[in-house]
Amino acid sequence: MRKVMTVIYMDATAKLKNPENDNQINDWNTWCPGAKIGEVIDTELNPVAGI
Repeated sequence: MRKVMTVIYMDATAKLKNPENDNQINDWNTWCPGAKIGEVIDTELNPVAGI
């Protein structure tokens, strides 16, 4: 079986918006743990990378 790795880039100024449903809450907890609503998403899983 072939292994695959995916990299997704987000704008360095992307801010977490208030979740509108349970699916968005689940995504927040899964993919952006530690991120705070209204603040730039800069977490262990989604660090702001310098270019």
